[in-house]
Amino acid sequence: MSTYIIDVKEGYSNIVFFQNDQLRDIHLNSYSNICDLIRFIKDVSNHSKILITSSCLLEDKKIAEELKTSYHSAYFLQDILHQLPIPFHTLEPKDLRSLANFYGALKRFPLNDCLIVDLGTENRFDLFSKEGLYLAGSICTFPAKFQTEKPIFSMEQTHQEKIETGVYYGLLGSIERISQELSLSTPSPSSVKILATGNILFNKEDANKQSNSPFIKDLQEIVDDICPHLTFLGLNEIFKEFLLKQQEK
Repeated sequence: MSTYIIDVKEGYSNIVFFQNDQLRDIHLNSYSNICDLIRFIKDVSNHSKILITSSCLLEDKKIAEELKTSYHSAYFLQDILHQLPIPFHTLEPKDLRSLANFYGALKRFPLNDCLIVDLGTENRFDLFSKEGLYLAGSICTFPAKFQTEKPIFSMEQTHQEKIETGVYYGLLGSIERISQELSLSTPSPSSVKILATGNILFNKEDANKQSNSPFIKDLQEIVDDICPHLTFLGLNEIFKEFLLKQQEK
C-alpha cells in the first residue's frame, strides 16, 4: 500500500510518500499554489491513500469540502483523531505535532517512556509514558538563525562569533540538562528514551537524508536516537491505525 502525508502550511506544502510502511520520498516547500496542490491530490488519489494535515486549509470550507467529497481516499487528520486507539483527550497539550511525534516515538521504542526533543523555532521537550499519557514538558527558545557548524574558540573572535558560540553550546547544554531533569521526574529515569527531531536536523541539500553537521555529532552524545522525520513517521502510524479500523468495519 502507498500513502501520502501532505502537511499544508501558509503558502507551501510538505509532501511525504510512504510505500509498504517505508518512507520513500520527501518534498519540502512544494505547491505554493493551492490549485496545483489539488491537482496533485487528484492525480495520486486513484492509487494511494492521502492524509492531509492543515488548519489553514480547513478554514477554506469550499476547498475542504471539495477534497472530502471528490476524493474518497483523502482524509483530514483533524477528522480522524477521535478514532485513535489512544484517547486524544489524555494528551496535553493538545498539539498535533506533539501527538504525531509521540506515535513516531512509540513505533521506535514501544516499551519505554519517551522524551521527544523537537528542535525548531522553539525547542520543545515533551515527555510521554509508553501508555500515551503526556507527563511533562518544557520549551527553550534560542535565536531563529542557528548555526549547526561547530564554532572555534580563538582570540580573534568577533562579538557575533562569540554570540554564536554561546548559542551553539548553550543549546547543547540546555538539551542535556532539561532532558536529565525531565527523566528524573519518572519512576524509572534510566529507561526513558530521548529522541531528537526537528527542522534543523534535516540535510539542507536533500530532505530525505539526515544532516551530517558537527551539531548532529555532538547531539548524538546526549540523546538515544536522532530522527529528523519523526513527525512524518508518526503521522503515518496514525493513518495506518485509522485505515485498519476502516477495514474492520
